[in-house]
This record gives sequence, structure tokens and C-alpha cells, in this order.
Amino acid sequence: MEPKQPSSSAHPADGSPEKSGWKRKLTEIIDVVVKLVPAAAVVATALIANNFQSAMSTTNLLSQREQADSTLRANMFQGLIDPILGFQKNHDIPLDREQLMVELLALNFHENFELKPIMLHVENRLVQEKIKKINYTGETPQESLRSIARRVLQRQLAAITKVEGDSSPGQKSCIYRIDLKEASKEGGTEKGASSQPCSLLVKKFKEPLEIKSPNGAYTLYLQIQPPKSKSWEDESFPVQMQIQNNKSTTTTTTTKATADNDFLLTWFDFPFTDNTLLADGTRFSLVINEVDAKNKNASFKLVWFPQDYFSARERPTNHRQFREKLGMALKQ
Repeated sequence: MEPKQPSSSAHPADGSPEKSGWKRKLTEIIDVVVKLVPAAAVVATALIANNFQSAMSTTNLLSQREQADSTLRANMFQGLIDPILGFQKNHDIPLDREQLMVELLALNFHENFELKPIMLHVENRLVQEKIKKINYTGETPQESLRSIARRVLQRQLAAITKVEGDSSPGQKSCIYRIDLKEASKEGGTEKGASSQPCSLLVKKFKEPLEIKSPNGAYTLYLQIQPPKSKSWEDESFPVQMQIQNNKSTTTTTTTKATADNDFLLTWFDFPFTDNTLLADGTRFSLVINEVDAKNKNASFKLVWFPQDYFSARERPTNHRQFREKLGMALKQ
């Protein structure tokens, strides 16, 4: 009797060629993975180290640049001031020398110093001593001082608005232009608080202005009055200001009902130093843009800074690049 042949559909034994081949493939895969893991770890470590080194190099470069810039400015400051002031008996500084010193400080160090007090002091001396001598530019000393202030103002506005085109809305500045004129008997329709951000507002002096911050978190209430002097020679404007936090419906700055003004706006208010910082990092500044004393009109600019903006004297680095590099280093 012949032995019974196994059926072709039966499962192969444990030592069959099919299972042996599958084991070999699994072993080969594991072997490849084991060999690749150390290489991948080396590559990943090298990339992380390179990124960290790049971030630290950038941070060190910024620190060294600021240190060198500070040293240079300190030497320049001493080099400019000493020849102008020299040794003064009884600490009395001639007016022409004091004005020259202030103008040089404003042109070269406007990012680092709050110049409004000393510039107002010099202007008051010019008014009190009635200095009307025309200089080589055809301006009186007072006109020259204000001309320097306008140059500094334009430089700072250009620095604030110079933001990359691909930046998010929060990283871009927003500037309202406010044109004011004296109230006329005829009245007339004026442009109120526009729904369009960063637009032109046309109003009369003493009319209330209501302007929201670009992120909508705050509402700014302004009331700008004409100069107290009927001749408009001082070109300074009393301003009442109130800031409302729209999230908490409370005010961060209140206007006193009995006060004539909260502050006096002059040509010597600069965005970098004369600004208001709010709780969420929003910052704004009100500056004079143009004054038409003959027609008793004036133009102002309300500057909303980019979110979390820092001026040079507060953090003397490229603030966006510094945050990006520092964030990259922390993530690594």
C-alpha cells in the first residue's frame, strides 16, 4: 500500500523555505535600521548644533555691534560737546553755543536721548532774549531749531514705517493724519472717525476725535485745542487725551475735568521718546506734522507703532530679528 501524499493546500512546516525567507528579510530590515540610526543621529546633532551656533553667532554679533556703536557714540558725544562748551565761568553757556549743542545732539543722538526739555529751554531763551538774527540759511534761530526738529521727526517716522512687505498686520505701523482748522460760522461737513484705518481725518479744533488702535483693543479719545497765543507764534497745542480698554471697558488714562490740558504738544515731541506704551505692547505717539499760522490750520500725525516695538534706547537691536533668532535657539 502506497503512502498517502500530503495535500498541496496544507500549511508549510515551521522550517519551510517561505518562512525562512520572511525571517531573512526582517533581519535585513532591522540590520539596515540599526546601521542608519547612528548616522541619522549624527546628522541631526550636526544640524541642531549648526542652528544653535548660528543663533548664538547672530546674538553675539548684535551685542558686539551695540557695544561698538555705544563706544562710538560716547566718543562722538564728548568730541562734539567739549569744543562747543569748553570751560564756562559760573557755568553760563552762551545762547548761540547752547543752541548749536542742542541741534547737534538732536541730529546725531535723537534715538538715545529725550531732547524735548532742553530744546524747549533753548527756544524759551530765544524768545526771552528776542534773538531775531538771520543765519546763513536765511532763518531765525527759532526757525532753525524747529527745522532741526522737523528733520528728526521725519527720520523717526521713516524708521517706524520701514517694515518688510511680508510682515503681518500687527508688525506694520499705522499712521493717521489729522487736519484741524478753526471753527467757522458757516460750519460744514467734516470727515469724522473713518472706518478705514490709517486714513485722513478732517476736523475742527476742540472737536472730539475717536480712533481705535489697529488691533481694536483700545479706543483713543483726543481733543486738540488751538494755541493759547492769538498770534500762533509758539505753535504749541494743548491736548486732552483719554484711552479706553475695549476688553475691560475701563480707562487706562483719565482726563481731569478741571484741567486745561493733559499735555502740551510741541515741535519737540518725537515718536521714539514721547510715546505712550499700553499693557499689551501697543504703543502710539501724537506729533505735529504742519502748521499754517496764517490761516490758523494745523496738521498732526497719530502714529500707532508695530506691535511690541522697541526704540533704540530701550532695546538697541533689530527687534524682529532678535526675537526670531532667540526663538530659534530656544526651540533647538
